[in-house]
Amino acid sequence: MKAAVHFLKLWVPGLMACILLDFIFLGYLAAGFYRHHLGAFLEVVDGSMTVNVPAAIATWALLVA
Repeated sequence: MKAAVHFLKLWVPGLMACILLDFIFLGYLAAGFYRHHLGAFLEVVDGSMTVNVPAAIATWALLVA
């Protein structure tokens, strides 16, 4: 049980950091690149990329693990 708590104490902040960095990178730094090169795969509403939240959470959780 102690090991699981220690793991979660490391995993949760890592997950939060990945989410924050991902939003900054995708939302601001690489938005133009993604729209230009991957536009066919994106869902754009009113000029903004939308997020598939369940898929994003699953991806972030797997990346941090």
